[in-house]
Amino acid sequence: ATRPVITDVGKPDGTKTSIKINREGSSLKSSDGMIELRIPEGAVPKNTTISIQPITNLMANGNGKAYRLEPSGIQFKKPLQLIFHYDEAEIKDSMQLLMSIAMQNEKGQWMSIKKISLDTVKKTISGNINHFSDWANFMKIKLYPFESRLKVKKTMPLAIDIITSEDDELVVTVHPLPVVNLGEDVTLCDGQTITLDAGNAGSDFLWNTSSVS
Repeated sequence: ATRPVITDVGKPDGTKTSIKINREGSSLKSSDGMIELRIPEGAVPKNTTISIQPITNLMANGNGKAYRLEPSGIQFKKPLQLIFHYDEAEIKDSMQLLMSIAMQNEKGQWMSIKKISLDTVKKTISGNINHFSDWANFMKIKLYPFESRLKVKKTMPLAIDIITSEDDELVVTVHPLPVVNLGEDVTLCDGQTITLDAGNAGSDFLWNTSSVS
């Protein structure tokens, strides 16, 4: 099923930080150090107090906290750089390559940044913004559950959430993984054959013989 990514607004979840800037520009970090704003010279025409408020991240496939940048409604004369920091506890293996940044509009819908920069050495993901809103870091693809332990012969349903962009608007598509059931164990005598049907019409399966049929 595919649906727009629309959620409630996040609630404050940490200490707000603020700074008064002028035409010379400046920078500001969140209280947890996970995001940073870099304001270039000439971005604001007069002295302005800006702030970063950590909030709960309700974005689908969201990572860590989201952040409310204020004052809302302000338009900057030059783009600001928004930098998200991440650590190994958040991202495993090559999953960092699936990260992106989104903002939530006044209708609760999440919109993506078209162009982002990923630095796997400094562990940052960044993009340019020209207005303030609620911003979050998220994964384009996520497996639920990400990891789990099962007893022998036990099963668990899995699903994959895929976040895609239609223009700037984000939509989430949930792909439940197929549940394979070949029935009870069967003993065959020499020369006998049996047809195995894994079900799930339209799906392809790879058997341990490397055959797909």
